[in-house]
Amino acid sequence: MKWQRAVTVGMILSALAVGLLAGCGKQDTSSSGAPAGHAYMVARLIQDGAPKYFEYQQKCPVCDEGGLLAEQYVDVDGKRIYFDMEACKKSFQENQSKFLEKLEQRKKEWDQSH
Repeated sequence: MKWQRAVTVGMILSALAVGLLAGCGKQDTSSSGAPAGHAYMVARLIQDGAPKYFEYQQKCPVCDEGGLLAEQYVDVDGKRIYFDMEACKKSFQENQSKFLEKLEQRKKEWDQSH
């Protein structure tokens, strides 16, 4: 019987150690309160308190990929534009007028279709 108790105690201690090493489900979060690196389908779902440049932005204005990240953004005229990665944010900053024009076109298309 003592060996069964020892095995049970060992299993419990192993499970606790694994839980501690895995972080017990604790996640890194961005300033928006969302899990760090969490990709959003549309900008309006990002709850960071900032006004959105285009509330229904669904794609990165640089590479046209979906999955916007709350921590990858640029503020333009007091409104926030989101990106899917740091490299796209940098490209936008280097050629802002080109990508703003592209985003404005998306806004017009959205307005016409809704």
